[in-house]
Amino acid sequence: MRACLQLLAALAGAVLGSNALAYTGGPVRAHVEGFDPVESRVYYHLVAYDEMGYVPQLYYLSLNGPTPTVAVRDESLEALETPQGRKGNPRWHELVQRLVRLEAVTEFEVTLGVTSSTDGMDPEYGSEILELSISVESAGESAALEVTAYCRPVVGVRAMYAVPNRAEHLVVMSYIGRAYGCEEVEVVALLERADSD
Repeated sequence: MRACLQLLAALAGAVLGSNALAYTGGPVRAHVEGFDPVESRVYYHLVAYDEMGYVPQLYYLSLNGPTPTVAVRDESLEALETPQGRKGNPRWHELVQRLVRLEAVTEFEVTLGVTSSTDGMDPEYGSEILELSISVESAGESAALEVTAYCRPVVGVRAMYAVPNRAEHLVVMSYIGRAYGCEEVEVVALLERADSD
């Protein structure tokens, strides 16, 4: 089954929150945190490297769930904003204790396919808006996603990870997902085998 991760297009925009007009520049990076063997979930943060100071957003992929390719945000585990400033979340620190680090795949080959269509110009920053359909394949596994990009149809694979004691692999992909400054956004995609459904 080829996973169509249309939700990922919204995730990058969600990092900006409601103050997108005050955005001051910087990429959004994915930090893969680890695998929870109890719940069979892979957790990762999306971190906006700009001057807005947003709390890093925490997502998970539920590998045993009905929609393992759909990222779910878990705000209940994110850092806490208090009148005294930001502080760590005790529930997240408890969960981290049982997370197993994913294994980085140091050598891999991928085939990327990108179809791009123009959807006008961003009214605020004057950047070209592009609708991208992206496919990625590696060793019999694949994923597909659709995102809204800006400036140029540049897509890349940053890293690949193997889930410990399981067959699944994940890739960290990047595209130009922020209009101001044509900055990169990273997303995490689960690769699936064609016969996985």
